[in-house]
Amino acid sequence: MRQLVPVEPPPWRRCWYEAGKLLPKIFADHEAIGLARLQNDCLIALTAWSTESLLFTADSHFATIRRHVPFQLRRIEP
Repeated sequence: MRQLVPVEPPPWRRCWYEAGKLLPKIFADHEAIGLARLQNDCLIALTAWSTESLLFTADSHFATIRRHVPFQLRRIEP
């Protein structure tokens, strides 16, 4: 625990702005999937990118987001 470095949150306005720009580009069919879910996924991905953190997830949407946001991703099996 002593070696862990606290993660500073990214500027929240920038993440919200970027998520709003990314959603229509990445998920044209966001209405079918659910806008709130995808919006949160974009915010999580942008936070991982901004803090240079490794994101572990079983959600396949993050692989799609990663084509547009260069963050570190590890896919885990549910």
